Amino acid sequence: MPLLLLISVWIGVPGNAQEWTEPVEISDIDGAYLDPDMCIDNNGVIHVVWSSGTFGSNNWQILYSKSDNSGETWDVDFDVSQNDTLWMSQPHIAVNSENKLYVTYDYNTMQPPNMHVLMKIYNGQQWSDSILITEGLQGSDYNKLLIDYNNRVFIGWYNSSKFYYKFYENGTLSQSYCPFCDSVDKFIPAEHSLTSNQIVKWVGASSSSNYSGERLQYFEHNLLDNTWTTPDMLDTNKLKVGLGLDLNDSENAEIAYRIETSVWPEPFSDATLYKFFSGLEWSEAELVVEDPEDQQIAIDQYNRPHIINREKTTTGYQIVHYCKINSEWIGYVIDSTPNFCNPAKLLFHNNQLYLTYFRDYTPGFPDVNILFTKYDVITNKKESMANISGLNIYPNPSAGSTTIDFQLKKQGKTSLIINDFYGRHIKTILDQNISAGKYSFKWDGKNDNGANVKSGLYLCRLYNGRNVISKSIQIIR
Repeated sequence: MPLLLLISVWIGVPGNAQEWTEPVEISDIDGAYLDPDMCIDNNGVIHVVWSSGTFGSNNWQILYSKSDNSGETWDVDFDVSQNDTLWMSQPHIAVNSENKLYVTYDYNTMQPPNMHVLMKIYNGQQWSDSILITEGLQGSDYNKLLIDYNNRVFIGWYNSSKFYYKFYENGTLSQSYCPFCDSVDKFIPAEHSLTSNQIVKWVGASSSSNYSGERLQYFEHNLLDNTWTTPDMLDTNKLKVGLGLDLNDSENAEIAYRIETSVWPEPFSDATLYKFFSGLEWSEAELVVEDPEDQQIAIDQYNRPHIINREKTTTGYQIVHYCKINSEWIGYVIDSTPNFCNPAKLLFHNNQLYLTYFRDYTPGFPDVNILFTKYDVITNKKESMANISGLNIYPNPSAGSTTIDFQLKKQGKTSLIINDFYGRHIKTILDQNISAGKYSFKWDGKNDNGANVKSGLYLCRLYNGRNVISKSIQIIR
């Protein structure tokens, strides 16, 4: 069965379930902020870095702030890069067992032939001078950073479509390594997690003359002997931007990723898929939601995956949290905006999910804010009963008239909306406060103006408060 015709149900939760805290602005300085990264030290202090500048200017800095009260308040920003002339980007932050901070970032982003990767270290009292990681390798960018259990620092980057890395230990940089330089194909390790036995599990992409676009790949890097496994292609569909990996309590990888699924020229469609490794083999790809971007994944203490992504709406964008409970994906809208938003870093720590993201509050992107919010997994664990359930669309595909059924368990403001995969509004079927019960509505394949819609794929979204269920409808004329 084609991927676009797969049926998957998302169930919202009632009351206070899935409630994220009110977002807090990490920085109170006016400007545009992008690409935040986050880590949490052994004392529970949250550390965040991000790039800051003004759109239209080539002067972008790397800023840092921390919170020692679980994200309620944040320190004054500190300029890590100490730059006022060039564009710095793609910051990453990690902490070792002694609570020493390491920050890597791309230097001189707007001049690709002269780009480098730099690193700075914070010992709790002062920041080090910049350390040039990519000496002799101009044009290096998209840095990666992790710290192993021996406090050895791994810094990766890309140069001329090849992946390189070095180790930093006892104040000394190692030689450069390039694990796939002998391959004619291009391999791109992207997101990673470290196991207790010093194995780095990576998910990324590959490109080849044998196929167009990039494909999902899985890699393992043994830090003890510095060896890599042969890349394992996990999906033959075209991979899109948006990729996440985390480890469950068996230290097996679980991933969320985005693929291109449309087979028609219009509308363009993507999908968030989920896979996990059982210890013996990879699961079949499971459809979480269609039309997403910028996936993040974290596994909680109950071994449940949480996926966060950005989705288009009829009025802009929204950031949605999906949690898998009893084989069903439960959706909750964390934030929505008529302009721009993007989930950047999702972490699970001490029974909490922590999220940093950036969003634009005003048209034209004059200011983009970095925000922080968290979610208490224990408080919300038992709140798994669905307030809306059973979204069923038939026939699907349809030549015109389609029936949409669902059940509402509690009274509440409920909206049933059809939009296309560009997020453009097509039809409002329901938008009112209704009582608990079973409901059935007809969509005649027409827009709000009474005109027939074209053949193609459309998205039906059922909202009850912040809870959401999404499902596609295919119209064939």
